[in-house]
Amino acid sequence: MVVRRHVANWLIWGALAAGLGSGCGPNPYDVYLQAMQTEQKAARSSCKLIWDAGAGAHVVNSDKVTACLTDLKEAQALYHRARELGSQGNDFTTAIESIDAQVIKVQSMLRAISQMEQDKRQSQTEKQVN
Repeated sequence: MVVRRHVANWLIWGALAAGLGSGCGPNPYDVYLQAMQTEQKAARSSCKLIWDAGAGAHVVNSDKVTACLTDLKEAQALYHRARELGSQGNDFTTAIESIDAQVIKVQSMLRAISQMEQDKRQSQTEKQVN
């Protein structure tokens, strides 16, 4: 009888632990923090403009902008995931509006830079033909 009760208690505690463990998913706050860290990482690396002393200007190409856009979209997806999990508040709303605007801006920049690079390649090809 004592053994049965002991086994029953372990089964109850085990089922309770399994039920609680499976109910634990990503925390909205943790996802929000991960989104902010991803955005900050992009700002410090792939989205950071590098000064080219030889050219006397910041040099940007479509590869660099594509890498920046990829990182920003990753952060954007995390912000939207945090919203799905229940994140809210003024700071969160400002952050998600900001990342959405940044993604749109960088997408526009990528289209413009890609067009300029294509025009440059075409003009170089035309010069070689003539």
